[in-house]
Amino acid sequence: MFEYYFTFRAVTPAQHARNVLHTGGVAAAIGRAPRQLSMQGCGYVLRVAPQAGLRALGLLRTAHAAFVHMYRVYASGAVEEVAV
Repeated sequence: MFEYYFTFRAVTPAQHARNVLHTGGVAAAIGRAPRQLSMQGCGYVLRVAPQAGLRALGLLRTAHAAFVHMYRVYASGAVEEVAV
């Protein structure tokens, strides 16, 4: 299984994006970016369940949220960037 991670450079844009998702009915949690993602300059992530990933992407795009990348992060620790 996996989760979608949307990465952000700072906490404020991540908080804004979380509010956009919550308003749109998508649950998301803010956290510090894992080491392999923070090395790319991203300090925070929004974690979204797999069944809500595409809806979350649409909501964030519509709101012009400042996310940097979208990833699938698997329980094994493997990371896969999603082309957006």
